[in-house]
Amino acid sequence: MNCLMKSPILKTINNMKKTIAILLSFLFVGFAMSAMAQIPDKPSPQRLVNDYAQMLSAAEVNQLEIKLRNYNDSTSTQISVVTIADLQGMEVAQYGVQLAHKWGIGQKGSDNGALILVKPKTSDSRGRVTIQVGYGLEEFIPDATAVMIVNNEILPFFKQGRFYDGLDAATYSMMSLLSGEYSAAQYAKRGADAGDLIGILVFIIIIAIFMFAGRARGSQHGLSSSASGFPWWIFLFSGGGRSSGSGWSDFSGGSGNFGGGGGFGGFGGGGFGGGGASGSW
Repeated sequence: MNCLMKSPILKTINNMKKTIAILLSFLFVGFAMSAMAQIPDKPSPQRLVNDYAQMLSAAEVNQLEIKLRNYNDSTSTQISVVTIADLQGMEVAQYGVQLAHKWGIGQKGSDNGALILVKPKTSDSRGRVTIQVGYGLEEFIPDATAVMIVNNEILPFFKQGRFYDGLDAATYSMMSLLSGEYSAAQYAKRGADAGDLIGILVFIIIIAIFMFAGRARGSQHGLSSSASGFPWWIFLFSGGGRSSGSGWSDFSGGSGNFGGGGGFGGFGGGGFGGGGASGSW
């Protein structure tokens, strides 16, 4: 008797679970479609640089477009730069992935696209930037490398209001990584070398301050500058005299030998995993 009573109840519960699962699926699909609807349509004519937030001058947009078109023409790898005024309530990485999928950044079947998405800083919100990399490029620009590009190439310039310089430096580094000029590991090592160089420069500045203060005190007491000077042999044997790598300057700020011309054939890929790196200023 109990089994007969439980059976309809279990069926009802199972049916309710299925109904809830179906409703949640519809809600998820509806949310995804709503999010996609908020993403701007693929530009026509298609361009690799789309400055919707007007963060760049017309000349800067064209210069960056030519640079990225030429790289696309010679390698078939597409790097797109997009600025947007409003993220529509989404995280910048989420917005970037949605846009990359909707536009199909990269070549069809290769997933060899990359996106730099920027939302400018306003009076009531921080500026946001993300780098999203297609599946086919992740081995060349893994997430850890994308983090370094954001932190060392983009944000220092953006904090100074030099948006073109930050984008130029980042795309130059990305192209060099993707072209095999250096690996992600070598890029990370150069970053470490740059950190060492900064430490040495700070050390030199501190020594200069002590020397200046010592000479000032020496002049007050009638001592010669040589008597009040700092013993430089301490600096030499402390490692300050050793040669170090040139750091991030090897990768930043250059535009490479990119000529004019070249036609952009349009987007056709879109395989992005949602990793990458994001930052704010």
